[in-house]
Amino acid sequence: MTFGAAYGAFERPNRRAIAIAIASGVVTLALTAIYLLPVIDAIGQTQEHEFRKRVYATTPRRDRIERIAGGAATDLFPFLEGRTWRAPILRNLPTERMATGSIVLALALIAVFTVRSRESWFFAIAFVICALLGLRAPPVSTALHALPLFDVALNERFVFAAAFCLVMLAALALERGRYDGVAIGGVLIALAIGTLVVARFVNDDGPQWASLRIFAELAPLAAVAFFPRRISVIVGALLLQRTLAQGLFYPANPPGAAYPKIPLLQALNGVTEPFRFVGRGMTLVPNTATMYGLEDVRGYQAMTFAPLVETYPLWCERLGAWFNRVDDLSTPFLAMMNVRFALTKASDDIPPGWREVAVDRSGRLIENSAALPRAFVPSHVRVGSRDEIAEMREATDFRERSWIAADGSTYERDNGPGTLASIRPRKLGFRVDADMQRDGWMVVSQTDWNGWRVYVDGRRIRHQRANHAFVGVYLPAGRHTVRLTFMPQSFVIGRAISFATIGILALVTLIRRRRSV
Repeated sequence: MTFGAAYGAFERPNRRAIAIAIASGVVTLALTAIYLLPVIDAIGQTQEHEFRKRVYATTPRRDRIERIAGGAATDLFPFLEGRTWRAPILRNLPTERMATGSIVLALALIAVFTVRSRESWFFAIAFVICALLGLRAPPVSTALHALPLFDVALNERFVFAAAFCLVMLAALALERGRYDGVAIGGVLIALAIGTLVVARFVNDDGPQWASLRIFAELAPLAAVAFFPRRISVIVGALLLQRTLAQGLFYPANPPGAAYPKIPLLQALNGVTEPFRFVGRGMTLVPNTATMYGLEDVRGYQAMTFAPLVETYPLWCERLGAWFNRVDDLSTPFLAMMNVRFALTKASDDIPPGWREVAVDRSGRLIENSAALPRAFVPSHVRVGSRDEIAEMREATDFRERSWIAADGSTYERDNGPGTLASIRPRKLGFRVDADMQRDGWMVVSQTDWNGWRVYVDGRRIRHQRANHAFVGVYLPAGRHTVRLTFMPQSFVIGRAISFATIGILALVTLIRRRRSV
């Protein structure tokens, strides 16, 4: 959006163009409101948002000169992608790259020197700025980081705008440039020499295909040098080059090659009640379990409910921005979260409270006999605790004792008792049939994002947070049908805006067609 606004200002639009652009932006926002409003609503509830505000916004956005140079070399010599640099400081360079291939790079360089136009200058300057932002090169990167909103944004993603600028320059070269095979041949020689020089700083023990990337990059470029004005040859060489280079990174394999059937998991096909699953250690890392229709408690998502993150010390070890590793399957919090089955190595010991379901040469499927159902009625509740996490750390059975968030004084009381006859998934939530002998709380191990709506016998009620991050529902004595539906108000509003916009656009289109008849 920032890049588009800059280009729009560069084009010096008149009032009519500005009005059309603003109207188009408003219509686009209205059409996407069904998606944007729920996302905006969810962002404020996430741990990632808190991290961006507390850490990301206050961390200087600059990199060391050696890493900036290494990143630039990888971009300007795209056949270096996938190679390992010898210098330890150049290990783990950012994966976002602006490497578009030697053909696009050659044509972009030709455009800079032969196309004398406002557009070529704009894209050349924009390329430099966006490339420096992508490489985290000061003072450009630090200056942008000081601006509001950009302090929490991933400004390194401007590297994709840099790639776009190269593509636009290449297009200008094809359309207006003055060049021949000699010019492209000169760029080819420069890239070849650069390859030989830069290759001295990378290891030779990389995978065999890494050295083939040089051929994949330069051979199609050489073909273009022989037919510099044949657009069909250039497009064909470009497609061949990208296929040879990137096809080695992303080979096309049948789905079964990556996610073959696992006989151990076939034992779960007959389980009808909702349950969660976990792999011990690095077994079946997320989101692999998703490919087998399993709800993995470890998670692997871009946005994480902030209160849930605060419970991590009770049941897992967080692995940075990746997923949560679970080593101890006997923790009571896992049982509370409805973790009923786990996959472990066949050589691992079966934890206390678990039993073997199936085993093969390398893996074992086990079941947690202490796992609580997705919804349960605890025997006692502690209401209004000021330090739930510390108290829950000492808990041994959440069916015996659970925590309910509430304002006011802290107290503990007997809860229920009550039984839950059935817990059935339904569209956007669950249905629970409850029989309460006395008033009490029902705990549902669904993270309490804004948007859960709870209905008891058809009447909507207000729910509370249970066990720090989950849904708690207060039920009076008697038999009740409880429906939990996830329907954020932000989604309802966004849906109304988007559908109304679609209707208005359809109506305007119909009227214009009738007038033109």
